[in-house]
Amino acid sequence: MLQPGSAVWLDGGEGFQQPDRPLVSAAESRVFESLAHLLDPNPRRLKRIISVYALATEVANRMP
Repeated sequence: MLQPGSAVWLDGGEGFQQPDRPLVSAAESRVFESLAHLLDPNPRRLKRIISVYALATEVANRMP
């Protein structure tokens, strides 16, 4: 169940994204920072890029 204003998606009690776990790791964050000059500075677009990246990574990790 998706809670309004929350980055946590709960699926039958198991969290898609743990509340205490960041969307990206420190190493991934450094890569994003190194490429920041190529990205649009609009905060909404940056958040969308990181969210889509985090979702794609989570899906890839769950694939057999």
